[in-house]
Amino acid sequence: MNTNLAVIEASTKLNRLLKYISDDTPLLNISWSSLSFSDFLNIKFFDQVILLNITPDWLFQNDQIVVKNKLKDFSQCILFYSRTDLNTVVQDFINILIRENNNVTGCFELESSTKNYFLIRNYLFQIVKTKNEQNQMKAQLLRMNNQIGEVTHFLNKELLKIKKIHEKVYPSKLTSFRGFKITSKFEAGISSGGEFFDTIKSQNKLLIMMSSCDSYLKSTAILSLFVTLKENKKFDPNLLANFVKEIESQFYQLSTSSSSVKNNALFLMTIDLAKLKVSGYNFGEYTLLRGPGDTHVIGRRLPISYSLMDKAYFEIDLTRGNRLMIISPGLKSNWQRFNMEIPIDIFINDHLDIPGSELINELFYQIKKNIGDDFLERDSSALLVEVEKNAIAEV
Repeated sequence: MNTNLAVIEASTKLNRLLKYISDDTPLLNISWSSLSFSDFLNIKFFDQVILLNITPDWLFQNDQIVVKNKLKDFSQCILFYSRTDLNTVVQDFINILIRENNNVTGCFELESSTKNYFLIRNYLFQIVKTKNEQNQMKAQLLRMNNQIGEVTHFLNKELLKIKKIHEKVYPSKLTSFRGFKITSKFEAGISSGGEFFDTIKSQNKLLIMMSSCDSYLKSTAILSLFVTLKENKKFDPNLLANFVKEIESQFYQLSTSSSSVKNNALFLMTIDLAKLKVSGYNFGEYTLLRGPGDTHVIGRRLPISYSLMDKAYFEIDLTRGNRLMIISPGLKSNWQRFNMEIPIDIFINDHLDIPGSELINELFYQIKKNIGDDFLERDSSALLVEVEKNAIAEV
């Protein structure tokens, strides 16, 4: 072990004591620096251990209040004094330092150092041992932090590649179901976290799941749970309730602090292809626009919680020719950041008469025309559900 003790105005007796302890106990291996009062006031490293040799002359020459306040800057202070110097002024000052400074952890009389030698030696040994353990732990944490930073940087680069591949594979995807057409588009962003969407088809029903998270771990958690749901090919109300409950539980375990509502969102929408009905749950800042003719906006901003499913629930009856546009929190955020000319819901309403793929591509063009980077600030996704004009609804 090796550490440095700062000794303020060291006397001959104190220097002799420290040298004897150092020579007698190689394992301790301490070194020390004898500092003047001005040096003491200029010490910058606040984890330093201070040994303060108090004498009447020293107290007379220096401001006691300044000394008392300066000691609070250090992690630990040990007081030494000589019996021949112990007058009322010295005694009172020692009592004040011990009473008002929690970091004053020891006080020794130099004349009794022979009698208390082993006690002083053991005390310094424990201090040095603790400081070295703390320094080793700090070094380990720093190395771990650097390693985590390197891994995070690598993962971010790889995930951006995956996002870009996803974007190229599905630049503007068109999917058809009985009486419905669904057009979707995704573009990658540079911020951490991500947005994803997927569908499950079961008999005459279709489930659309969209998610937006503030960390890759949370995105992965949702996707893993959705894969399980997709493998079952079932999504009745009970299964969806359990799905939301499990997401809430995993998010709680992954969160170090309460995340902003706008950074985590989940949109679940079930389409009854036979009855032309839509129902679902909207947690966070997903927005659903309905047209033509009227606009149905659902931006509930609720945190993802099983207990809030009743409040997050929505239900819509559709007719032939209806369109439902779902825009993600990331798309809205990018729109507000890079295109302030017109609100996004008004822009969509004004363009709901153009073909689905053109409408979605125009949305992203309006954002990207004002930036030169390949990636947006945040992941963005949009999905347009169109009821065909010849769709047949069951009575």
